[in-house]
Amino acid sequence: MAQYGTAVFKVMPLMIAAAAMLFVFVHCPGLRGAFVTSIVFLGLIMLIDSNANARLEVYKTTLVSAVSGR
Repeated sequence: MAQYGTAVFKVMPLMIAAAAMLFVFVHCPGLRGAFVTSIVFLGLIMLIDSNANARLEVYKTTLVSAVSGR
């Protein structure tokens, strides 16, 4: 889980910052669209993954209770 947190909360923001910087300096419409799409997509992935640990904990407790209930 530590590597997962590093990827989601350290690498992805750096990728978003890089795409934002490139968006400012690149004037080709196709590349600018790709940078905007990348920023939105990475932001959405971060939003979804921000509560992944809570979902995994709920899944684990459900799994343990199902196994112990046999």
